[in-house]
Amino acid sequence: MSEGRAPDQKAINPARALIEAGQRVIALTVRQVKTPDIAFMARACGFDIIIIDAEHGRFTADETAALCLSANAIGLTALVRVGSQAECPIAGALDAGASGVIVPHVNSVEEARAVAGHAHYAPLGTRSIAAVGPPSDYRSLPLAEHLQHQNDSLWVIAMLETPTGIAQSAAIAAVPGIDGLLIGPNDLSASMGLAGQVDHPSIRAAYAQVAQACQVNRRVFMAGGVPGLPLADIARMGAQALVGGIDVGYLMSAARADASLMRAL
Repeated sequence: MSEGRAPDQKAINPARALIEAGQRVIALTVRQVKTPDIAFMARACGFDIIIIDAEHGRFTADETAALCLSANAIGLTALVRVGSQAECPIAGALDAGASGVIVPHVNSVEEARAVAGHAHYAPLGTRSIAAVGPPSDYRSLPLAEHLQHQNDSLWVIAMLETPTGIAQSAAIAAVPGIDGLLIGPNDLSASMGLAGQVDHPSIRAAYAQVAQACQVNRRVFMAGGVPGLPLADIARMGAQALVGGIDVGYLMSAARADASLMRAL
């Protein structure tokens, strides 16, 4: 690519390009591992996306940036699950090189509009401009082209984690600049008085409602499996992005199995 050309849209968000081509994508959540090699491990395992969980994990800004840059360098999409709906963490994650953000606890159209505004440049939003950096692949691009490519390629995924959010799912999905919806099943079950009962019929009904909202509004339905609602069922609901386990979960599962095997010898 010659100097001064706008970066290819697929390079900015490869997972978005795959979905637009009719393919399903799969994601690994990173919560404990803070070194850039986790992106290479995710790619070697066949994942398309790493989700950097900055809501529940403890990542510095530099660690988040390093994970985003390593994912970008090898053709993975890096999404940051930010800690709040505030402007600073959303814009900061995108400026660090994330291809999109997952924003927690979105309950209303007003919150969705604010979140979308924080993530997008004018005229779609109010994000402050950092012209040269990871989002532009460090190229000096015509400003209008840079802003357009960013607005067109990034993802803003709203997390729905309460009955109110589920009830508003269709309206939230219709907000310009919201690209997809993701259910937080543990918080949802707790807020419904069903803590831990993620196999409850009401949780399954919530998944179905959100799937329908995404289908009607042509948004990405991103979802992870839970006991009683496996990934195969979620895929049949139309999920285009499946969220697998988290790094620490995979590590402990494999380590626990080997420890049990060795203790039994």
